[in-house]
Amino acid sequence: MSSYVGTGTHRIGYKAVSFGTGKTVTAYIWSPANAKSDLQTFTELSDGLYYLDYAFAALGTYLCKLYEGGTGTTFATFRIISSPFKPATDTLEGAYTYDQLFRLWQAALAGESSGGGTGTMTFRDAADSKARITATLDDNGNRTEITLDGD
Repeated sequence: MSSYVGTGTHRIGYKAVSFGTGKTVTAYIWSPANAKSDLQTFTELSDGLYYLDYAFAALGTYLCKLYEGGTGTTFATFRIISSPFKPATDTLEGAYTYDQLFRLWQAALAGESSGGGTGTMTFRDAADSKARITATLDDNGNRTEITLDGD
């Protein structure tokens, strides 16, 4: 069984019989609630390899029936699971959500910083559009006050 992490759009790959090129590869996909999709058409990548970017809307097992030129060739299953990196509950540390903490971690570890050697140190978001962490430092460089903005 194939496994993907999380809902959203994922790429499904398919190898045509004998790596046949120029095929019309299609599929029906059934959701975990057994709702059948419209006929999906794959795009040829090259040398008989095809792909489909499909939006998986819910967690669970999806079934897929694949066709070449209207003839059924195989089936596949896809298991959409929640991310092992994102806990089931949104609140982690205190009142911070996973997403807020991730933004703060990104700023602290990889964001632009300023104020080194001064009384205020600032770490900015990935887009350099807002201060995520602002720390007031004493004469020894210890943080005496800190403001966090994970939103």
